[in-house]
This record gives sequence, C-alpha cells and structure tokens, in this order.
Amino acid sequence: MNKQWLNSVRAIQLPYPADLTPEKAESDISRLAERGINMILTEDHRYIMFDMPEGAPPQFLFKPQPRAKSIAATKLMAETCRRRGIKILHHASAAYCHEEFMREHRGWTQRDARRPDEPLFFEEYGGVWLFCLNHPEFREAFYQMVIEFTKETGVDGWMIDEVEWLPTWFSCGCLWCREKFKEETGMALPFEANSPVWENFENPLWRAWLRFRMKSAADFFADLKKRLDAETPGKILTTCHAGASDTWSAQFWGTDAIEYSRVLDYIFYEAYVRNGIPFYGWLWYFAELKLYAAIARPTGVAPLALFYPRSELESRFSWALSSAAGFRFWACNNASASYPFDFFKWQASHENLFIASAPMADAALLFSKQTRDGYKGRDLDFYVREWTGWAQTLIEANIPFETALERDLTKEHLSRYRLVIAPHAVCLSDAQILALLDYASSGGRIITTGETGWRDETGEPRIDLSLAYALQKAGKYFPEKIGLRRHLPCARMDEEFCDTREPDAGRLILAAVRDALNDAPSLEITAPAGILASGFRGEKNNLIIHILNCRGAAPPTTAIIHKNNYTIGFPETQNIKISWRAKSAGFFTKAEIFAPDANEPDVCDLISEGGVQNVIIPLLRDYVIARLS
Repeated sequence: MNKQWLNSVRAIQLPYPADLTPEKAESDISRLAERGINMILTEDHRYIMFDMPEGAPPQFLFKPQPRAKSIAATKLMAETCRRRGIKILHHASAAYCHEEFMREHRGWTQRDARRPDEPLFFEEYGGVWLFCLNHPEFREAFYQMVIEFTKETGVDGWMIDEVEWLPTWFSCGCLWCREKFKEETGMALPFEANSPVWENFENPLWRAWLRFRMKSAADFFADLKKRLDAETPGKILTTCHAGASDTWSAQFWGTDAIEYSRVLDYIFYEAYVRNGIPFYGWLWYFAELKLYAAIARPTGVAPLALFYPRSELESRFSWALSSAAGFRFWACNNASASYPFDFFKWQASHENLFIASAPMADAALLFSKQTRDGYKGRDLDFYVREWTGWAQTLIEANIPFETALERDLTKEHLSRYRLVIAPHAVCLSDAQILALLDYASSGGRIITTGETGWRDETGEPRIDLSLAYALQKAGKYFPEKIGLRRHLPCARMDEEFCDTREPDAGRLILAAVRDALNDAPSLEITAPAGILASGFRGEKNNLIIHILNCRGAAPPTTAIIHKNNYTIGFPETQNIKISWRAKSAGFFTKAEIFAPDANEPDVCDLISEGGVQNVIIPLLRDYVIARLS
C-alpha cells in the first residue's frame, strides 16, 4: 500500500446532504482545492448501519441518513474529489446507536460486568446505547456494511469513530466478552457486584481485564483491516483518539492509541480537552503531540492532529504547533464562518519544509504504557504527571528529545540517543530493564526516578528488586517523582489556571539532563522563555527548524480565562540565536528563514565558531521555519 500521500495531508471535514447534486459537489470541492485542501473527511453520514425510513429521524444527536441516498451522495463526492486530486476518508460511527435501533438488536449491546442483564446507556451526545465490540453478529454486520460502502462509493479509506466501551471500568461483561477473556487469559471474570476483584489494582485479574478491554478494541480494527485488505485493497484505516497519556481513555474508555498502532495505517490525535484552550495550553498539548509522534513512528507517515480553536488566529497557532511536532493538520472549520485557510495555501507551496525524515533528538523520554495501565489506578499523580512534568521541562528548555515506548527498548533503537530518561516507569519486564542496562554499559546515559522497575510488565510487585536497583546505579537516580513538581495542567476556559510548578525542581531536571549530555545538546536556542523550537532532518539532509512564538501564552500565576474572551498575542522577539554542533547536526553553508506571510525567504549569515555554527533570526512575530542547507 502506498501511504506516502499521508505525509502531505491538508485536511478538513466536509458535511454534505443526502440529496447532493453534481453542481453542489463541484462547487464545494473547487472552493476547498483552491484553499490548499487535499483531503476531506466526510461528515453527516456516520451511521452507515442505520437505514433511515421516510419521515422524521429518530431522537438522536447525530444525523442518520437514508442508506441508498447516503451511498449515492458519497460516491458523487468521491468522484468529484478524485478529479481534483483530493483524497476522501469516510467518517463512520461504530458502537453508538439510538434507542430504536438498539431495541431491534438488543442482544448486541454492551453490559455492565456486575449487572449484565440490561443494555448500557451513555448520557453524553444526547443519549446513546453502545454495541459490544466483541459480539460476532454486530462485528459481521458492521464489517459487511463498511466493505459494501467502500465498493459502492470508492472512498480512499475510513476514519472509524466510537470504537469504545462505555466509560466505566466494567463494560463490557456480556457472555461473548467473558468467553473471550477466559480464552485469552485463562481467568474467569466474576459476576458478583461486590467481588473484591473490582477496582483492585493489586489483583492480577483486574489488571488483565483492563488490558483485555484495550486489546479487544484494537482487535476490532485488526479484523476489519483484514477484511478491507482482502476485498478492497489499498484503503487507509484510522480512528480519532484523544489523550494517549491519560488514564481516562485507556482505563475507562478502553481505547489506547498505542494498542491501535499495531493495526492502523494512520495515527490521528484529536487534541480535545473539555473546555481546553490550545493557545494557553500549548505546553501541555505539545507534550501530548510528542507522545503521539512516538505512537505513529511504526506507520512510517506523519500523524494527523485536530484541534478545536475558537478563532482564526488560534487555528493558525494550532496549525503551527502541530507542524512543529511533525504533524499534518485537520483544520476545524468551526473556527470562523469566513475561514480562509491561508496557511494551507502557503504550506502547499512549501511542502519541502514540512516533510521530514526524522526529528533531531539527543534524548529519549520513556512513556510507560505498562505503568499507566497497571499501577495503582486512575489518579494521574500515580504516574502520568511525572512523565508530563519531564516532557514539559525539556520542551520549555528546547532540549531535543523523542518520546520512547516500551517497544523501543531495544539495542538498535536506544543506540540513536545519548540519554534515556525513565521517570517512574514502575512496570517494566526483565528484558526491558536488561535492555536499558545494556545501553548504559555501552556508554549511554540514564536518568530514572521513583519506583522505576519495581514491578513487572503486568504490574505485579517484584520480590527480587536487584534489577531495579542495578538500573538506579547505572545512571542518575532521583528517589522522588521530581517531574510531578513540574507538571503544568492544560488551560481550560472558565476554570482557574494555576501554574504551581516549583522552579527548583526544574533546575534539578535540567542540570541532570545537561550533565548527562555533557552540556552539549545538538541544537540550542537562545531566546526568551516561551519560544518553542523543534528541529528535523529534511530532504537532502537539510536541517529544518520550526520556531513558534508562545510568549503571549503565559497568563499570570493564577488566572481564570473566560470563554471567548481571551486574547492571542505574539510579542515581537528580536535576535533569536540558533546554535548547532556540526558533528551531530552537519555543516551548512546557507540559512533561509521562511514566514507564512512573506513571499520570499530571508537569507541570514551563518557564523562558525569551532565545531558550532550559529544563525541569528533578526525578528520573530508568530512563526517561522529555518532551513539550513
């Protein structure tokens, strides 16, 4: 399958009616093509299993359509897109249904493992029932409809939404799920509502149950992909996912982007936080983007990001933030009625600045899925905020790093880095710890914190802690969770935004990292706090550096940011110095500075000082890209 076109995606969702005309389709697609859009995700045709009868639709937040008309309209849209060189992914819902459809297929529904007699109801989205992702009849009906729809419309792929469990720990406990769980784990899920298994993270059955739910959701995609590849080869399969670091998605919804990445062609980060503010929350969002970038690495293509900005200016900022992380962007057209997409037109004419082979990275920051899923419970203080605090501290200091996952703990992968940081990665296998020890014995530097390695990969406490202690001694070790004191929450509207980070913790983290790197990171930025820099290898081994001005996104220590009443500003910054070491980054002879509002790049002088090269950017407004060649 040729997926390389995904590296150049400029996307938007497009609603269209069931009675779409050729004239309307041509008008809409021509308008989007002129604005630089080259991929659309369909909207208003999500419910492919519902064949809406004539008359009023059922009481349901989402819009069902008459199936034949929906297929015909989507086929017309796909043909129109193809003529203009635009790809089309169909946005469909899987598990959600309305009451009328649920009653026709009551046996397909999800059940609470403690009370398995009644179908589960979810109050969000106007109220929905959910179908079980393991039920064979539901799966077959859904898979057949996807294949039929693909063949009849010619869409280029699918973004399947709502592949999830009811957001509690206890769904789904139907007989099909119980049978599959017993078959895969050898354990029997209890029926008793007061069983000591429930919510007990010291019980191996409970931890296995949480892992099973995440695996089952990914298995739903795996089996669909097999069917699609067999009957309609070459189609892209993705899903949206919000919050890879958070226990809410993994433990409650049973959805995990890391688990999905073994199946999906395309990783899609829905940068959604309830009432979240992309501009003021940039540091939190960028840490999450760094995690999704690691998740997407095996796909070989740049991941996609969707933000929910509230203005045209915040949308442009979100696009720049995503680009600085190496992502492609889905422009949310709710930002303003007269949305111009000027940044997409500019991006289309400068694609060589956005297609990168690899980020610059001196360090790897380990995110432990095993710890997130199997250690103590949902409270983010148990693990997640420790990781986030380290990520945010490195991002603010512009120290180049990549996120690593447990699957990256191999000799080949770790050899890319000068430093590996494993903050409070409690749940590690013997093989994973040995890989880190081997890395250290080969000259790599290691930093660990807290209880790293104290439990095995399933969350079971180690009786023998000798491996964990050996890992502590192999590098710099902080007994406390020092990153927890550096975590900055995401800014949300109408909520108090408190920056309670402790400066001394930040100094300790940066001192340890700089000492491990011998005070010589590959890329350094000399600029006021709030300037974000991110470096990538481009074509012909050029160095591409994205520089984004986030200085205006620093509210007071304690503030309430009110809905639709916050300002977005970019204090002009002069004489930003970029320095890189020729030994690690390369020796360059030309420096060009590209700005989205400028017709031509500025050419800046390069200064060589021993093994270090420098370039000075005279003026930064909001966002520029430097290309060193």
